[in-house]
Amino acid sequence: VRNFGSIKALLKNKNDIIPSINTILPRTIPPKETLTLQIITLADNRRYTYGSLYIEFNEKKILLIPITIKGDENKYRISPIYYPNLPLGKYLSIPIKIYNPHSKVLVIKEVAHSFKKINLLWPNGVAVTNNSTSVSTSMFEVQPRSNKNVIYVKYNIDLFGSEYGILHLKTDKDIILIPILIN
Repeated sequence: VRNFGSIKALLKNKNDIIPSINTILPRTIPPKETLTLQIITLADNRRYTYGSLYIEFNEKKILLIPITIKGDENKYRISPIYYPNLPLGKYLSIPIKIYNPHSKVLVIKEVAHSFKKINLLWPNGVAVTNNSTSVSTSMFEVQPRSNKNVIYVKYNIDLFGSEYGILHLKTDKDIILIPILIN
């Protein structure tokens, strides 16, 4: 989004069609500056979903930006991880289960994330960021046409606020991006 004008613009989410975007909006775009957004969502259905972002100029002029999201079949059968309005003191342990649709073993080669407060653990309880030799290579493999819990998302809701980020799994076949929102 580029602001070609001489006054600041305010970018807002028109509705909750993309709830995870609320963690970065509203955002002010100074005159002559550009704001680039990459919207990543893990659709929970195969239909089209419609929404809008809108830009407000001095609270008078509004420009609507339509957004259309089409959910395609998720061959890895990964479900969205979205937990809105959880009470304080709640502890979450969420398994990330992946289905291997291929005829050969699926190997997870790299794990990266953008979380500040979410912890990731391998199935044996070792932290994902830990380069411990106790991590078995079999934990990085999913047998053909089978399901496997490959990582656990651990989060203790002890503070107000949201935690949103992307879990990035690079496999020998694909790159899998999993958006996670806990509020």
